[in-house]
Amino acid sequence: MSERGDLSLRVPPDADTSRALALAATAPQVLVVMDFFAADGSATLVPLCTGPLAQECCVTRVYTDIAVFDLKDGKVILCEIIEGITLLSLQMELEIDLLVSPHLGLIKAPTLK
Repeated sequence: MSERGDLSLRVPPDADTSRALALAATAPQVLVVMDFFAADGSATLVPLCTGPLAQECCVTRVYTDIAVFDLKDGKVILCEIIEGITLLSLQMELEIDLLVSPHLGLIKAPTLK
């Protein structure tokens, strides 16, 4: 996922993504749910996508396991962050600049029972 809202699909070769691509191209809002970190430990929200693009500039909001971001006009706006993570530590993991929403929300971390 790029800071511009470019959508890169990483799916098995036999997967039928035609409906998802059609929706991404025509929907007024595209919301994405993904892990913040890839398997190799790198951030999944990047300046530019390196893989093939499914759709350019279509994603408007990204939900991750540690934060929620709005993507608007090439800018990444932090809307919510999970408790226990600082803005500084989040920014250090990213190669992009974050703006912070004036209405930044705190997500309560789940408790294990």
